[in-house]
Amino acid sequence: MQKRNSFKYARIDSEIKKTLQVVLYSKLKDYRIKNQINVVDVSVSKDLSFCKVYIQTEDEDKETVIKVLNNSKGFLRTQIANELNLRKTPELYFEYDNTLDNFNRIEELLKKIKE
Repeated sequence: MQKRNSFKYARIDSEIKKTLQVVLYSKLKDYRIKNQINVVDVSVSKDLSFCKVYIQTEDEDKETVIKVLNNSKGFLRTQIANELNLRKTPELYFEYDNTLDNFNRIEELLKKIKE
C-alpha cells in the first residue's frame, strides 16, 4: 500500500478548492441556486480519481443545490482541468457540510438551558 504524501495532496486539495470557489462564484449560473455556494473542504483520493467536495449554502433547498452541482460535474471538472496542470483530473462528488447547522443548533440549545 502506497503512503499518501500529505503535503502534495494538501496542495492539490487547496488548488482544487480555490478553482472551484471561483468557478462556482463567477461561471456557474443556474436559476435554482439563489445564494452563493461556499466550498468548505476538498479531499482528493490518493490516486487522483475521486474528489469529495464539501459545500455550504444559505439556500433553503440544499438537496436541489447538490443536485445542480452533481449535474454540472462535467463542466466543473473541465474548468479544473483547464486551470490546473494535473496528471489526472478527479471525478467530483458533492456533499453538504452541515457542521455550521449543527453548531447553530447546539448554540440554540445552550441558550435555552441558560434561560
